[in-house]
Amino acid sequence: MDVRALEPTLALSPVQLALFAQKASLAIRPGNRTLRPRVFTWIFVLHELFVDLLHEMTIMLNRIHVAA
Repeated sequence: MDVRALEPTLALSPVQLALFAQKASLAIRPGNRTLRPRVFTWIFVLHELFVDLLHEMTIMLNRIHVAA
């Protein structure tokens, strides 16, 4: 079994990085005193990371199943 095939491949695409930067800029704008953009940013980031994690786990489990 090739161990390299089991290495995680979690990486953010340029589009995801741009979305993260755009959403995060709402939360750190100096004149913005509301909580809503920060909460939305954290929910968005955690959701994206959770979806990526589930995707990577599915890929890894499929590779283990095929290799077994």
